[in-house]
Amino acid sequence: TNSELFKESDENGNIIINENDMKTCIYNMLSKQYIDRNNISINNIYNYVKTIDKNAEFIPLEIKKNENQNISSYLIYGLEIDNMDYNVIDELFIIVNIDYTNKLFSVEPIYGNYSSINQISVNNQEQISINKNNDNVFYSKNSLDENIINEYIYNYKILTLIKPEITYNLLDKEYREARFGSLANFEAYVDKNRKEISQIKADSYLVNTYDNYTEYVIKDQYGNLYIFDQKAVLDYTVKLDTYTLKQEKFDSTYKTATNKQKVMMNIDKFFQMINANDYTTSYKLLNNNFKALNFKTEESFENYMRQNIFTHADVTYVKFSDEISGVFTYYIELTDKTKSSDKKIKMNVVMQLLEGTDYQLSFEILK
Repeated sequence: TNSELFKESDENGNIIINENDMKTCIYNMLSKQYIDRNNISINNIYNYVKTIDKNAEFIPLEIKKNENQNISSYLIYGLEIDNMDYNVIDELFIIVNIDYTNKLFSVEPIYGNYSSINQISVNNQEQISINKNNDNVFYSKNSLDENIINEYIYNYKILTLIKPEITYNLLDKEYREARFGSLANFEAYVDKNRKEISQIKADSYLVNTYDNYTEYVIKDQYGNLYIFDQKAVLDYTVKLDTYTLKQEKFDSTYKTATNKQKVMMNIDKFFQMINANDYTTSYKLLNNNFKALNFKTEESFENYMRQNIFTHADVTYVKFSDEISGVFTYYIELTDKTKSSDKKIKMNVVMQLLEGTDYQLSFEILK
């Protein structure tokens, strides 16, 4: 329980905590079963509920539902996070009871040395009931999908900043091995892009429902994609782009596309990588001779791109030309997606189409 919520000023302007209001609010949210089992009163409530003096929030990681109750009970495991510095305050297990009919809830903290949600059972023989008071009413969101995508993108951001190993394990296994290869590489990626990660928010989203899962495709304000494949609540995997793994839809479209369309699709994919700060994958796409002449290392390529190309670029396709069989040039203009600059970067991109969807490219070095 966060004591910050109950701070107020006294008649002399001093900041004090209204202890009685805080105790009453905590008491009103506790389950009747937890109160009765421990003989809890407002006066002794601090013996059974931990409080903190920081502005904090709870990030849920796992959930287990009891299907045998007329009132739904959920056992939830998660992290208590300090909002000021995003440090982990504590790991928490808590039971939340919900009466969906009357839109009421109650909670029951669980204390003990547990290492897994599976060590705790929510199946008990007590009859659960929830009586309405001033502090235990909840209100439904207008859009369940919008609620889910905002929670998922926010949790991704916070967990990536404070516990990148958790995010790494949430990544689709095939995807994370192809994109990052190891936890160390993912942590290095997070360290390089910490400021940008801290600022991401959902800008638009698409929901696709399949037989065994629901796919939430979220685009942030920079145009980067986050794909959450959800089997159940808090049971999902994440992918951070649509180019690392083969995409049947892309391959099918690409196969019947004209050379001009193929070059556009590949340039678009290349700048998706740049916008996502994925210099490892984009470096591999460079023409070998061009790479040897201009960027002998991935680090030199990354430094050049960060210094000369917008971190988040929009591409405008201006003029296409077919110079040599299999080698094409597209004159493009780049603008700043973040609108922090009104400059236009004009450049030629030269591309050689290879077998299947493979290609190599080079681009005009800016003076």
